Amino acid sequence: MRDFYLILPTKYNSIEDSRFKLLKKTIRNASNHSYITKVIVVDSSHDKVYNYLKELDSKIILLDQKDKTMLKGGSIREGIKYVVDNFPKDSVICFQEPEKENMIYHYRNILEKYNIIKSFICVTQRTRSSFDTYPIEQVYSENFMNKYISKLANKTLDWAGGPVLFTSDKADYWLNFDGKLWDAQIIPLIEAIKNDEVILTSLVCFEYPPEQKKEEEGNLNFIEKRRYQLNYMVDAVVDYQKN
Repeated sequence: MRDFYLILPTKYNSIEDSRFKLLKKTIRNASNHSYITKVIVVDSSHDKVYNYLKELDSKIILLDQKDKTMLKGGSIREGIKYVVDNFPKDSVICFQEPEKENMIYHYRNILEKYNIIKSFICVTQRTRSSFDTYPIEQVYSENFMNKYISKLANKTLDWAGGPVLFTSDKADYWLNFDGKLWDAQIIPLIEAIKNDEVILTSLVCFEYPPEQKKEEEGNLNFIEKRRYQLNYMVDAVVDYQKN
C-alpha cells in the first residue's frame, strides 16, 4: 500500500479539555496501525498545549500553525502542503477531526479498496446506524445539511461527515481554496465535481465518542454551534455557486 498521511487540525485551551483527551486516543490508535505512515498535527494552541503535544508520540509530525487567523481551514491546508512538499507524490492524504478516534479503524479498508487506482478522491459516508451514536441535534442538522448541499451541488454525498481521502495530485483543490472553517473541507469537493472528477465513496460504520455525546446532547451551547455550522455551510456553498 502507498504511504498514508493523516492530518489533524488542533486547537485546545488546556490538556484537560475533554476533546484533547479524545485526541490522545486518536493518536494512540493511529500509532498502533502500521498502515498509517505519519500523523501530521497542525496546532494553533498556546505554548503549554503545543509543548505537551511535542512529547506525545514519535509517530507525530507536529507543526505550529503559521497563520492562526485562517483557523481550521488554514490548519488543514498547511498539513496538506507539508505532505505534498516532503513525501512521495503517490501518497494518500486524509484530514479528519482530531476527536474521531473511531475513524482510524476504517481507513485500511478504504486504502485496500482503492489501492489499484492511481489517482482518486474519496469521501467517507456514514451508515444509518452511525447516526444512532450522535447527539440528536447533530443528527437533525447534519442530515439537513447533507440534503441541502447535495441539491445545490447536484451530487449526493455525506458532506457533513468530515474525513476525505485523496492522492497527492488532487491536493490543489484544497490548497487553492482559502476557506477558514468547514467550507475549507467541502467546497474543494464541489470544485472537483465541476471539473468532472469522479468522487468515490466508502461506507463506514463510525461511532461517535460516547463521552462527547454525553457532553453535547441537550447542551444549548452545542445546539447553537450546530445551528451556526449549518447556516455557515449552506451560506458558503450558496455564495460559492454564485461566483
